[in-house]
Amino acid sequence: MGAELRVLQSTTAEDIQPSLSPNGDWLAYTSNLKSSNQPQIWTVNTSGTLPTQLREGESPCVSIDGEKIVFSRTDNNHSYNRNDTIIKPKQIWIMNKDGSGETQISQNTDYDISNPRWSPDGKWIIYSCDKAKDNKGRNNYDIWCIKSDGTSETQLTTNGSVDDCPYWGIDGFVYFRSNRGGFWNIWRVVPILPN
Repeated sequence: MGAELRVLQSTTAEDIQPSLSPNGDWLAYTSNLKSSNQPQIWTVNTSGTLPTQLREGESPCVSIDGEKIVFSRTDNNHSYNRNDTIIKPKQIWIMNKDGSGETQISQNTDYDISNPRWSPDGKWIIYSCDKAKDNKGRNNYDIWCIKSDGTSETQLTTNGSVDDCPYWGIDGFVYFRSNRGGFWNIWRVVPILPN
């Protein structure tokens, strides 16, 4: 058994988190360049042409119509102290597939977000966030969602564990990783959303 195995680009950077466009012609990904303090979002055609740098950010996800990319980026204008550690939060952003039209969606100043992903209809963005607290008053990651216009932020999971890496399936379930019970497993939940 074999298949064509081919590198799309070859650099000394660490390239991670690919997100394929719906038509399969291009993908967005995160590149950690040795010469940069911040991760960068790049795109490349699946035919292997030269990649294009869009802007600072990470964890890109291409929308269902292939026109937008949701991603996260460190907010250098804010920081908060948690357990004697200064943390710069990440924010959710949306941009056009060519990097133009950048719009900030989240406005958090004292908690962090990660892994933003589109809903199948493109109306919602799901993500992991440590805004809520567990029963001991400690921040912990749960699954949240927000409308793509930045309104109607909604918490989907509530647990003292870490819930992260969400994915909104076309079957209507939200799948995520959790260490509930002391072991990392895949869980799912039906999102109950406001109108």
